[in-house]
Amino acid sequence: MGKCKSYYQSVQCLRENQLMALMSLLSLRDFPEPVRGALMLRYHHGYSLSQAAVKTSTTRQAVSRAEKKILMMHDVITAVYVAQSTSLDCE
Repeated sequence: MGKCKSYYQSVQCLRENQLMALMSLLSLRDFPEPVRGALMLRYHHGYSLSQAAVKTSTTRQAVSRAEKKILMMHDVITAVYVAQSTSLDCE
């Protein structure tokens, strides 16, 4: 999949193992099962926000917030990793 350029892109720009790792970092209180299911529907089947929300009985806003949170976490972790690896190259 391609690289994420903004928080408004889909979770489809992540690889499946990245998505699963990021979801495992968050508690079920932050990411309830219906929201996790909606994110997986968006990733695997390309559902829209509305379709995924209806299919999993959650709100479109909850799915959108979760997707933005996942993408933001991915960007932060990637930035830290890149910064750390470049600082090691300089030593």
